[in-house]
Order: sequence, then C-alpha cells, then structure tokens
Amino acid sequence: MTFVIPAPLRWTILILGLSGIVAQTVLLRELLILFAGNEFSIGVIIGAWILAEAGGAFAAGRVVSRGWLPWRPFFVLTLLFCVTFPATVAVTRSYKLLAGLPPDQGVGIGSICTASFLLQLPTAFVHGALFVMACAVLARTTRNPAKASGRVYTLETLGTIIGGLLAGYLIVPHTSALLAAALVALCNGGVLLWLGRRQLPADQPRRPLAALACLGLAVVLLAGAPAIDQATINCQWHGRELAGYHNSPYQNLAVVRSDSQLTFYGDGLPLFSVPDPDIAMVEEFAHLSLLSLPAPRRVLVLGGGAGGVIVEILKHPTVRQVDYVELDPWLLQTVTSHAPPATLAFLDDPRVRLHQRDLRQFLRESTTRYDAILLGMPLPVTLQGNRLYTAEFFALAKRALSGEGLLALSATGSLTYYGPELQAVNGSLLQTLAAVFPSVQVIPGDSNLFLVTPAAGGIQLDIDLFSERLEERRLTTRLITREHLAYLLDSAHQEWFFANIAGAGEINHDFTPRLLFDHLAYSTILFTPQLREVFASLRQLSLLPLAIGILLAGAGAGFLARRKPALACPLVIAVTGCTAMLLELVLFCAFQILYGAMFQAVALLISAFMAGLAGGSWLVTTGPLAARPDRQLFVAVEWALLIFCGLLYLLFNLPVLPMEGALRAHLLVLPLLIATGLLTGMQFPVASRLQQAFAAGEANATATGEVGTIFSADLIGGCLGGLLGGVVLLPVLGLGGSCLLAMAAKLGSLLLFSLSRKTAKI
Repeated sequence: MTFVIPAPLRWTILILGLSGIVAQTVLLRELLILFAGNEFSIGVIIGAWILAEAGGAFAAGRVVSRGWLPWRPFFVLTLLFCVTFPATVAVTRSYKLLAGLPPDQGVGIGSICTASFLLQLPTAFVHGALFVMACAVLARTTRNPAKASGRVYTLETLGTIIGGLLAGYLIVPHTSALLAAALVALCNGGVLLWLGRRQLPADQPRRPLAALACLGLAVVLLAGAPAIDQATINCQWHGRELAGYHNSPYQNLAVVRSDSQLTFYGDGLPLFSVPDPDIAMVEEFAHLSLLSLPAPRRVLVLGGGAGGVIVEILKHPTVRQVDYVELDPWLLQTVTSHAPPATLAFLDDPRVRLHQRDLRQFLRESTTRYDAILLGMPLPVTLQGNRLYTAEFFALAKRALSGEGLLALSATGSLTYYGPELQAVNGSLLQTLAAVFPSVQVIPGDSNLFLVTPAAGGIQLDIDLFSERLEERRLTTRLITREHLAYLLDSAHQEWFFANIAGAGEINHDFTPRLLFDHLAYSTILFTPQLREVFASLRQLSLLPLAIGILLAGAGAGFLARRKPALACPLVIAVTGCTAMLLELVLFCAFQILYGAMFQAVALLISAFMAGLAGGSWLVTTGPLAARPDRQLFVAVEWALLIFCGLLYLLFNLPVLPMEGALRAHLLVLPLLIATGLLTGMQFPVASRLQQAFAAGEANATATGEVGTIFSADLIGGCLGGLLGGVVLLPVLGLGGSCLLAMAAKLGSLLLFSLSRKTAKI
C-alpha cells in the first residue's frame, strides 16, 4: 500500500523539526554564555532539553491514548511553542539577575543542571508533545496508521537537518536570538494556515486563530527585536554600561565601561582591562620570564597580549621580534574599536606581528625558533582552553623553542594554604610539564609562574642574576625591583610549594582532560563548598566497577522483562538513547579538541547526527532493510552499536591522532556522527513496531500511545547520557574511557534483550 502524506501535513512536520533545532541551537548558545562556554555543560543542556521533551511526549501519548482528537491540541501547542521560545531567551539572559548572581561570576554545576532544565522546560516540553500529536494527526489521515510514527520521525528529522544547517550558517551567525524566534513563528504560522485551510477533516473547524496568532507574534518580534534584544542584554549585565557586545564564532564578547576603564569579557568571564591592567600580574609574568634569559630576541605571545603583556615585553632592549597570536579575530577588533589609542600603541611597533589563528595550528606550522613563549591564556574552564595545557600542546611548544629557550605560563597559587583541589590543579600542571620538559621551575605566589626549558641545565632562579639583568636593561617598572625579586625568588617559598603538591594531580592529555576537571572542581568549590565531597568521590571513579555494575543491571532487567515483555524494548531503547548521547558528546568534544571552534559548529554537528538518524529510520521503514524480521534487525543493530563503541575506544587511545586542524576535524568527526545517528535511527522504528506487537493484547493500548512510550524512553535515556556524560564521565574518564563504558552499556542491553526470552515470539 502506497503511503502518501498530504503536502500541507508534510511541510508542517518538516517545520516542526526545523523549529525545534533552531530553538535548541539558539537556547544552547544563550546557555553556553551563561555557563562560561563550558563544553561539558552541552551534555547537561541537551540532556535537560531531552528530558523536558520526554515529559511532553509522555503527556501527549497519554492524552492520545484516551481517544482525544489531536487536531486542536496540535494547533494550540504550536502557538504555545512560538510564544515560549522568545520568552525563554529573555528569561535566560535575566537568570543571574533573578538568581542574585553577579554578571561576571561563574555558575556551578548544581546551578547548571537546575537552570538548564527549568529554563528550557516550557519550550522543550511543548516540542516533545508536538511530535506525538503529529504522529496522531498523520495516523488519522492515512489508511496505514502503523507506519505513521516512522514517517513522522523521518520527516521531522529531515526538518531538523535543514534547520540545523540554516541555524549554523545563516540564522545564529547573522541574526539575533529574537529574530530567530520571529522566523520560527513566521514559518509555523504559515504552515498552520495552509494546514487549516486544506487538510482538516470536514467535521473539524478551520482554526485560523492559532495560525494568525503565530503570524502576529512574528510581526511583533520582527519590529521590536532590536529594542527587546538590548533590554534583555542590559538585564544580562545588570544595567552596567556596555561599550560593545558581540557573538563571535568562538565566544560571546562584551566590553563593560566604568569611567575610563574598559573590561573585556569572554562568555561572561573577565579577560583583561585597559588602560590600567593588573600591574602585578602583567609585570611579573612578562619580566620574570624574560629576565630568566640572557638576551631574549624572539618572543611568542599566545593569547592575552592586548592586556599589557606586550607593552612590558617591548621594554626589553634585546627583543627584536614579538609574534602575538589570538584565536578570535573579533577580540582584537573589539579591543581596537574600544580601547584608548595610548593602550594600542604597541600595535604600531614594527617589532610586533599579529596573527589571528588557532594557537596550536600556529605552533605546528611555525618554522621560527623562539627564545621565549608566553602562554597568556587562563587556566582551562573549557575544552577549548584545556587543549592549550596538555602534554600534546607542550610538545608542540617545545619544538618551537630554541635550545636555550623557555615556556612561561601561570596558574592560581597561594603562599598560605593549598587545599586538595588547588593541589590537584598545580600538581596536574607540574606533572604534565615534567612529562615533556627536562627542567621545570616554579616561582610561587598568589599566581604561580611556571618556567620550563628543553635545556639540560635548566633555569637558574638567582636573585643577583635577575637584579643584574634588571639594571642592565634599564627597565621602567612599577612593581619589579630588587627587593620584590628577593621576595619572589625566596627558595623557602619554592621548597614549601613543592612539598605541598608532592604526588598531587595527573598528567593532562587532549582526550583525558584531568586538569580541566581539577580546575572546574576548584572553581566550583570556591562558590559551593558543600560539593567538595561530591568531587572527591568523582575523582575516585573507576571504569571496571562501573562496567560490571552495568552488566549486572542488564542481566537483572532481562529477567524482569521475562515476566513483562513490553518492558524489553523501552529499556533497550533507553540504553541506546543514553549511549548515543554519550557518543555524540564524545565526538563533539573530539571536534573541539582537534579544531578548537565547536561554538560556531554546534548546529552542523547536531545536523550530522540527525542526518544519520534520518538515514537509519529510512533504511528500516521504506529502505532495503524494511522487509527484514524486526527482532533479527533489532539484535543486529545492538551488535553494530557495541562494535562501533569499541572502535571509537580504540581510535581515542591511539598514541597519535593525526587529524588536527579544521578540515581534518570535519573529515573525521562528521562521518562518525552520521554513523552514530544511523545506528541509533535504525532502532527507533523497529522498536516501535515491536512494542506495538508486545502490547497488542493489552487493554487501552494504541499505536500512538506505544510510540509515545518508546519516544519517551529514548529521550529519557538521552537525558541520562547527557547529564552523566557532561558532569561525570567525560571529565573523569576522558573520551576513550567514556566510549568503553558505552560499550559496556550496549553489552548490558544486548544481555537484557537476550534474556527476555518471550521476545522470541515476536
């Protein structure tokens, strides 16, 4: 029997998918700004969205199972979705004001979880309900209702792919969040008007009001977007005077003016201030580094130079070349647009050369050998930052140094007390540097200065030598004097520092970001000390006990499903949703590590996964695998997912992964995301058909209701994968360990399905 979907309904379902991904992408970006750009929070954000969608799908499934006609709820829910989307943007920007938090203070893990769910709940809940209502509408329109869910799933996913590409390349980069909401309302209003006029049954009213309301909302948003945007941004910054505000491909940039002082923020966290920077930080970082060398000539500054560091470097008379590299071109454009001319004088110095490139790529391709490399980036709170503090990055820096050159970087320190979290941060950094460089010296203070060199003799922290060079170079400084040098270079401070962090921390790698976890723990506990025990427990997590626990849980659930066969498919689909989300996050993080620009590519990455979902759904719905027995196909996909997890584990445990850079990262990650989506998408329609067969003899069971059960199980599993992956597994186990745990999860679900022997009858 030919399955034909009328054009108005087909476009309505496509717009449903498009609207959902646009709203999700825009809100994801707004929440990332709120959460200081932490990529691990993406798992929490997506997980919270999925949980809310699951709630909406479950509620809609219960409504449909009671015999309610779906037309009116579908129209009303679409209007509600168009209203809640822009409202959520406004509330998200006002979150810190409503929560009583300063605009430049980071948000802890507890707040990330709570805010992600509460802020997205209205929009995501409605969108989840719309999916089930669309299935019910199509089931009542066609003569083959059993296939309705698979067709809606495929069409909605296709709309998601189109919407993801539009969001990633047109809507998000070139429009504001409110304009995006206006476009969503305009599209939904148009298709509802078409659907109401052409597709509703004769006994149903035409319902133009919801369509006209969506179109009216779009007009209001289009006309008032600039004013509403400015008002919500002012709420985001608590009414502080903003000299600039811009979303770059890498971060959100804001410039706050206070009298003549300008402070530059990236994703809500302070970067530097002009024209009066932090003198102690700038002078100690620049001068202590260069005073360690007899005659520094070529200096490389990796980030942070515009805050005064380069001005201090140029005071050294032997310096002939300063290469200054910044990842984000918009940062320098923002600085040059707003900083006073005197602050920017260093840009006109003929010795200074600006480079707007990825820092790792610059090191990899540089043929210059530098006497000093100054890493001016802060300790990592994101994977984008962590990739500059790994053993792999330090190996690139070592290759770019001359034989007697040095690498300098700083970390949070103390001269009074080192708690376990601060010990772990400095210990991890020390161990990572020591794994690459034969000599590591530290000048302790409130900010610890790490000086490392490939030279066998190391760096001599001699007070007389530093003082002599200070006088010879006739440096004009406000803080660095012989007396201050004597205080900083006191050997007792160094002995106390090394005694405090002995044995702390682990080596930080690209795919095992231990330093990032330790620094996030330290930053969170500063504001939420009650989480200290939680982080201490997370640090002790071990892969083997977790894997054994998962296998035992799978066996227990399998025996339970013997008595209730209808539980088998929802449980397996929940595990698949969890595994798929975890693998999706792993690949997102791999893209960020290899490329460093995930912020601008989130929609593309999501679209690649959704393209796989659509392809998998087509294969088992109308494609070449549609005629295969459902149970046989279901088990085959389980095995394929298990093997795929194992292959990813092997990939991320290779000694070297030569796929770094923009093109290579795309060529590696996008096909893997498509493959993840393909295997995941193959299971949903098959599980829906199996579930309908299991429930065929039960009272009050309906095809749409059982689809809602499977859809809800899928979303709940995805939510669990996002929460566990973002908060626990990826930071603690790394990418390879997370893939191995996903492999254990699929082995457990395969065991579950195999032990529920009654499923063999289907």
